[in-house]
Amino acid sequence: MKSKYIIRKNQPKQLRDKMLIVCTGQTEEIYFNFIKNKYKNSLLKITIDVITHKRNTPMTIVKRAIENINEYKEVWVVFDRDEALDFDEAVRSSYLHGIKCAFSNRQIEYWFLLHFVYTTADMNREKLESELNRYLKFKYDKDETTLNKVYSKIFKNLSLAEIRAKEGFIKQKAVHKSKPSDWCSCTTVYQLTETMKKWNEAK
Repeated sequence: MKSKYIIRKNQPKQLRDKMLIVCTGQTEEIYFNFIKNKYKNSLLKITIDVITHKRNTPMTIVKRAIENINEYKEVWVVFDRDEALDFDEAVRSSYLHGIKCAFSNRQIEYWFLLHFVYTTADMNREKLESELNRYLKFKYDKDETTLNKVYSKIFKNLSLAEIRAKEGFIKQKAVHKSKPSDWCSCTTVYQLTETMKKWNEAK
């Protein structure tokens, strides 16, 4: 029996141009709003809603997405592994319910770093931020002004980051076949940015 949460093919036409992205924090929300605004003129007929959940564990993000799945053509969840104990459960649950998952192991800063260099080395937050500082030529932090400055600088390398992320994802999945929590460093954020790009080109 198909899950009741899977979006039906006879979904009302007005929902087919709507995407929901549920994030765990401000960093991700600002980033995807930045991407959306880059495509603003081409997305006039498309609604992409980016929301942040106050309880930012991976599973609470997935549950929030499930609550809204029938209102959108595509629903995405975006979360990091960090130290979350429910990371693997959240990845499995999202796919089970027909939700697409853009995860980063360990943090989304790894995705940002891929705009400068290819690596699959396991790096904690301090190492990632140190590497970002080196390539950005300014100090990385979570301030909204700084984040927008970061996103403006890395955007020109988006396609290159997508290629690197896909290559790393394939490599990590082949080596560590069982659990996404073992795929470090790894990210599937590229799948979401590629989708947003396709929506942009379609309109």
